[in-house]
Amino acid sequence: MANSLSFEDLCQTGRGHLKAGRLDEALAALQEAERLNELDADVHEGLAYDPFSEECLRRGGQAFRAGDALDPRRGNAWINLGAVYNRMGNYQKASEVLRRAVQIEKKSSAGTTTWGLPTSI
Repeated sequence: MANSLSFEDLCQTGRGHLKAGRLDEALAALQEAERLNELDADVHEGLAYDPFSEECLRRGGQAFRAGDALDPRRGNAWINLGAVYNRMGNYQKASEVLRRAVQIEKKSSAGTTTWGLPTSI
């Protein structure tokens, strides 16, 4: 990824690739954005949209948890983390996380992520 792109350009590029289903390109842009600003919750959420392979599940779970730690009011990230735990077969943790997501989402009327993707995978 070219280092000449700004953080905002990398995020926009990553979003475009995600929407177009070009996950490798999205991952490259978002990883570069993360290198520039590791404290941006949107970047961590975008990184978590990688396909559901075992490695991607582990990495996606880490990215959603990082996003949650940075901004715990992001209910959509909690929903997606619950989906990751469910997919991994950790149903008790998925249930816990999804209950928290419901509490957060009741306080917010947002129905999509900042990436323009559905709030759950």
